[in-house]
Amino acid sequence: MPCRIAAHANRSPTLLRAGALGTLFRPQRPLYLPGGTPPLLAMKKLLVGCGVLVLLFVLAGLAGVLMLPDTYSVERELVLNATPEATYDTIATLSTWPEWAVWNKEMDPTATWEFSGPASGDGAVWSWTGAEGGLGTGVLTLRDCARPASITYDLVMGGDWSSVGVFTISPAGEGVRVHWQNGGQLSGIYKLLGPFLDGMTGPMYETSLQGLKARLEAHGQ
Repeated sequence: MPCRIAAHANRSPTLLRAGALGTLFRPQRPLYLPGGTPPLLAMKKLLVGCGVLVLLFVLAGLAGVLMLPDTYSVERELVLNATPEATYDTIATLSTWPEWAVWNKEMDPTATWEFSGPASGDGAVWSWTGAEGGLGTGVLTLRDCARPASITYDLVMGGDWSSVGVFTISPAGEGVRVHWQNGGQLSGIYKLLGPFLDGMTGPMYETSLQGLKARLEAHGQ
């Protein structure tokens, strides 16, 4: 019994500390996620899964764009106390537009415009240049005008956005009904604008028709 006590007493404290340090720095078993999956492999799978989801969202978005209508049409009308002839003559004379339409100096004080071709009817041209956030650039050309019933125009804005507009003038009691329709083609990313164009531009046509009404009725036409 005394011999065993002596053996324990002679054990080196230094060796004990070294053994403890060896335990601390012993290579640990790699951390595994539930199911036995290494973390790097799990991260790789997660990134691949996220990539697949993003791709699916992109494809779904493209499919949604392709399914949107490729044409648009904005229509407004108003009854005026005026004659068909006076109404037609005012609309067909493009130099009057800045006086009653919203596309004028009030919308863009920097805008400048030019009128060319005939003063009225087929071939009359109104071109303008304004600020990027204002009127921008555009050209409006009249064609297929039939006094006093209808006026058609081609509109090109910014060099690449084109549309066709038609004014139809018809009797309405003692006055006339002016129906204004503007529409065109939509392609690519522009299809996303289709559902919003009526709400974006419709109020402009309404305000312009009210301006036309005020101008004609003020002149007793």
